[in-house]
Amino acid sequence: DNVDFTIELKYESGIAVGSREVPVRDETLLLLPLDKDASDISGNGFDGKTIKDASFTEHASWATAGGNKKVLDMGGTSSLLDCGFGYLGRKKGFTISAWIKAENSNYNWVVLSMGGAIRYGSMAVHTIGDHIEVSGKAIDNEAGLNGVAMPKLVSAAGSFTYETWHHIAVSWDGMKGNLYIDGNLAASEDWSKYAIFQMKPFRVGTGTMNETANAHFDGKVSDVQLLSRALSDEEIASDYYSGSYRISSDGGKTWSAWSKSSISGANGAKAATLSVTGAALPQKGDSLNRVQVVVRDVNGHAGMREYILLADGSVPVKDAIAQHKDISLYPNPFKDKLNISFEVKETKLVELNVYGIDGKLVRNLSSTVLKPGRHNVSWNGRSNSGAELLSGQYFVRVNFGKQVMVKRVLKLQ
Repeated sequence: DNVDFTIELKYESGIAVGSREVPVRDETLLLLPLDKDASDISGNGFDGKTIKDASFTEHASWATAGGNKKVLDMGGTSSLLDCGFGYLGRKKGFTISAWIKAENSNYNWVVLSMGGAIRYGSMAVHTIGDHIEVSGKAIDNEAGLNGVAMPKLVSAAGSFTYETWHHIAVSWDGMKGNLYIDGNLAASEDWSKYAIFQMKPFRVGTGTMNETANAHFDGKVSDVQLLSRALSDEEIASDYYSGSYRISSDGGKTWSAWSKSSISGANGAKAATLSVTGAALPQKGDSLNRVQVVVRDVNGHAGMREYILLADGSVPVKDAIAQHKDISLYPNPFKDKLNISFEVKETKLVELNVYGIDGKLVRNLSSTVLKPGRHNVSWNGRSNSGAELLSGQYFVRVNFGKQVMVKRVLKLQ
């Protein structure tokens, strides 16, 4: 079955509509719009200093809400943008992202690279035909890992297509290395034991000036950014498209990929209408049908809201972000024991579950009828089978009736 629905959105700080250029955040180290030159607008002054065989061209298919714009056209033989960015502390997280469009399906193009050639403390993002790979080598003399290859991030076959604009992002939070394509998590690996990225230099196009010709990216690039922390899933989805939505037909246990909605209203307006036509659902009117919407404000802050989908449209569940004040998680981050405290307004069945960053259920903590008042539950960081879970981000989710409360927690070893 298919269903059409609309959602009225309100953000006092002003809504960023659609595929807008990303804003400068507090942690932004480098931001190159690449719409007229290689100027860095982050305020840090790391302008692109070297461009070879590359030009800025008008590109009609660039899908910004404001219309067409210029993008950086990389020639594929010796095109290179050298940002000259210096050292980034090894213990900090990071995010790099860009919009890219490959001109054909040739293999092994280096799109973004840190550390020049693939040497100690380096990383490179490659287009490999129909998918993306991220490779790198650690830098850590104390642990004896200098030059050790980190586990590659490899997206599934068919996840990347040439002659199509894609939003690519790579993040590292000190533990997990994640690859995102068009707002969706495409690959994840444990990088917790590796110290990463010397960051000298940061380049667009290829790793070094003397790489072989087939390593240079042949295509178009726009909106390159580098941040000193790992962006959340919601922030990356909103950088892909402010107004992205995804569907669940099992009450939020698993979710579809993020998709673009149709969103009306002027950029920066406090209200807008989000519309979706033909959303696929196994059964109309099922109370397990859910939709999540992620929207970014003009200052770069992303918020996620969740709704129950009925046969005649959507019935909003209270804003999951606003509900954070009703859930208390402590300590956060935690190692061996997480205390979960939440409030129940009236007697009803309450389900308390924990999900991984990939949306899969990892632990059922409670499913019982609770009376009004404050309730406390603890979690030992283990799965339903009793196995200790890896370090990383998890989501604590409380369901009762039509109300859903979600909060993120970080587990340490």
